[in-house]
Amino acid sequence: MGQTIVVGGGIIGLWAALKRKQSGREVTIIDTYGIGNTLGSSSDRNRVIRSFYGGDDVYASMVAKSFADWEWLESISRDSIFNNTKALWMIEDGNSPDYAKNSIPVSKKYGMNCYAISNEEANKLYPQINFQGVSNLYIEEKAGYINASSAAKELYKIFLSSGGSYLEGKVTNFNTTGNKISSVETSCKNRINCDELVLSCGPWLNDITQQILGYQVTSVTRQEVLYFSHPETGNHYTNKHLPVWINFGDKIHYGIPGSKSTGFKIADDSRGALFSPSDEDRQLSQATIESCRSLLKSRFPALKNAPLLWGKVCQYSNSVAGNYIIDLLPGHSNAIVVGAGNGHAFKNSPAIASEAIRLLDGETNPNEKFKINQINPKEKPGDQVTWARSKSV
Repeated sequence: MGQTIVVGGGIIGLWAALKRKQSGREVTIIDTYGIGNTLGSSSDRNRVIRSFYGGDDVYASMVAKSFADWEWLESISRDSIFNNTKALWMIEDGNSPDYAKNSIPVSKKYGMNCYAISNEEANKLYPQINFQGVSNLYIEEKAGYINASSAAKELYKIFLSSGGSYLEGKVTNFNTTGNKISSVETSCKNRINCDELVLSCGPWLNDITQQILGYQVTSVTRQEVLYFSHPETGNHYTNKHLPVWINFGDKIHYGIPGSKSTGFKIADDSRGALFSPSDEDRQLSQATIESCRSLLKSRFPALKNAPLLWGKVCQYSNSVAGNYIIDLLPGHSNAIVVGAGNGHAFKNSPAIASEAIRLLDGETNPNEKFKINQINPKEKPGDQVTWARSKSV
């Protein structure tokens, strides 16, 4: 069989490389900074997995498909991969509940048990949370978080043990023969022939599309996640007693209870400033710290003065329409572009990779929802999950 090159060693690139290797092809991953590197989102400690998408059937179905692969990875891994904590949606007074409410029938269609609960029921289940000012509450039973960095390391180990190859370096040139990419060149002076190419470079995708197509396809924004310390005594704020949660208020915050060793994760989902992932500093902003502490004070009073352990500056990549990009590279029949994770691609990475491979094999046509479109790099487009103010988890 021929040679596949996967440019980008994040979680989508890893799933695509492994699935392609399992089909019998020779596969090489090329990444500038290393597999699951700290500059990308795949290096974070944990990432939410949930099926609520405002009633969007395509995205909900991708979650169901991805669960099968995550459960497979969990079954063969020594480390824990999926933590089923449930997911709790909290809609504050004055905010529409439609996003969560409309998600229920579609999630149920794909076997996900989910339902509305009363404030009284919520208080009994989660007395650690202050539900004052919350008018609508919903629970997803099959939801929680993926141990992100562990999952990336496990996939990489399986990929290598199956005979896959890895090369660290920046792809500097793409050589074409007719309407196909025939080889790539790297900063390490390597030239590698290929029969097919998967471009899964996250926030660096624009560098490649600018080079080949002459335009950018995603808008990249700076995002921050924070980890606070749990109380010294008891486990009431860990994954043993709390779910993953999403809070719709003046802003949208989300969080992962985690363990005492990882910390209590919280993020303000507001779109940040436009961001260059290779060139800009990654220091936490005081505005984000204050925003997250304000949410802790109102919803998790016992954590209002919790020490800030650490934080991570990462990025969201959004397409014009706010959907994922899973499409043939325009003008090239053997290259697939995968990107625009919108902050919520990690959970769906197995399904995204599978769809990309089906395109390479000619088993399906590109979905109109996931087509490439040119973007104005000065704009910050909305997100597919159009919550009240274009947010995404």
